[in-house]
Amino acid sequence: MMNPTNSPKTTAITAASVGVNQPVRSRWAARNAARAAGAKPRVFGTGAKATYRLEDVKLTPDATIARARIAKTPVLFKLSVPGRHFALNATAVLGAVHMLGLDLALATQALANWRPPG
Repeated sequence: MMNPTNSPKTTAITAASVGVNQPVRSRWAARNAARAAGAKPRVFGTGAKATYRLEDVKLTPDATIARARIAKTPVLFKLSVPGRHFALNATAVLGAVHMLGLDLALATQALANWRPPG
């Protein structure tokens, strides 16, 4: 049985979750690990080449409304906390949902109820 932490999908998710705040060396290592496992690495962020791209964010005092493109699917979601960084993290989560073949609509509904710990 394959160890789930070493599966191609898990490796691809790991590669996708290495964000722009990581050292370049970490991003390259994650990308190379995904490719070595036979997975296609995907990128999240705000850049034009990102597979999972945050396109627009509107902040209110108590919420974040964001528009993203998950692969080629436009997605609108709301978070119950304000913060552009939360929207970027949610975009990465939606990317993982997409890679696993799960329901994006259900994921966006669940994100609306998420709150940071504390």
